[in-house]
Amino acid sequence: APKSSYSYRVGSDESGWSNVHTLHTLPTARPTTDTPLSFAVVGDFGIRDVNARTLPALQNKALKRDIDFVLHIGDIAYDLDLERGKVGDDFMAAIEPISSSMPYMACMGNHEFNYNFTAFTHRFGGLPSPTDSEWATLPDSLGSNVGGKKNNWFYSFDVSNVHFVSLSTELVVDILDVTNETRYGFNYPDLTGWQHDWLIDDLEKDASNAATDWLVVYSHHPFYCSNVDDDCRGEHASAVREGVPGHEDAGLEDTLVKYGADLYLSGHVHMYERMLPAYKNKTDSSWSSDDN
Repeated sequence: APKSSYSYRVGSDESGWSNVHTLHTLPTARPTTDTPLSFAVVGDFGIRDVNARTLPALQNKALKRDIDFVLHIGDIAYDLDLERGKVGDDFMAAIEPISSSMPYMACMGNHEFNYNFTAFTHRFGGLPSPTDSEWATLPDSLGSNVGGKKNNWFYSFDVSNVHFVSLSTELVVDILDVTNETRYGFNYPDLTGWQHDWLIDDLEKDASNAATDWLVVYSHHPFYCSNVDDDCRGEHASAVREGVPGHEDAGLEDTLVKYGADLYLSGHVHMYERMLPAYKNKTDSSWSSDDN
C-alpha cells in the first residue's frame, strides 16, 4: 500500500536472518503543502574518500523521514568492483540503513563501466526495468556476465505526480574514448540507438498519462556546466546533447525539450550548479534568477 510501513527481514533458517528492517513505501497521491514529495540526489559518492562526508547527512535524512527516496546519479562506491568487490560490499553495507528503509534508485556512471557494467547490473538488480520485452533484458551479445540479465541500465518509474526517467549517458559518451586498453574494460555492441528507441517509446506513453504533472530525467553526464574541460565544453557534453556520429538522433537535448522535461539531474563534474532553462547553448530569456 502507498505511504505505508512494513517490517521485514531477509534470509533463511539455514543461512541465518538479517536484522528486522522497516520499509516506508512511496506516496501515490499528488503532493500538497502539508505532504510534499521530497527526495535526495547524490552523485559521485563513495565511502573511502572525502565524498564519504555525505553519508551521515543522508542517513540522518532517512532516519528522520525527511525524504521519501534517494536518487544516486552514477559513480557509486569508487568503485563497486574494486578489491574483488570488497569496496562494493563496504558501500552497500554503509547505505543499508537508508536503502533498507526507502527506495534507493541509481543509474550508471563511468566508474561502473568495468566489464560491461557487471557490478552495477548485479548489485542493483532490484531496480525497475522496461516492461516491454524488446528492452526488458540485456542482449546476450554483452557476454555471460550480464547478457540475458534484467535490464536496469535504463528505466522509468512514477512517484505521485512525477514521472522519473533513468538513463545511461555512458552508452552515448563512453563509446567515444573507452577501449579495452583503457582502465574500464569495454567490449559491447552499440546500444546507443537501443536506449534512444526505448526513451521515445516511454515518453510517448507518458505523454497521455493525465496523472503526470512533472517529468524528471536523470543520468550521470551533464548537458551544461561551467568547468573549462571536455565534460562541460567539449565532445562529451555535446555528445550528451547532440549524439555521436551515426547516432545523432540519440542526443538527449532535442528529445527532452520535445517532450517537455521539467528537470534534468546529473553528476560527473564534482561541483554543485543549477541553471536556468537552457537550449542550444542559450538560456531562456523569459526566465530570471529571481524566478521560483
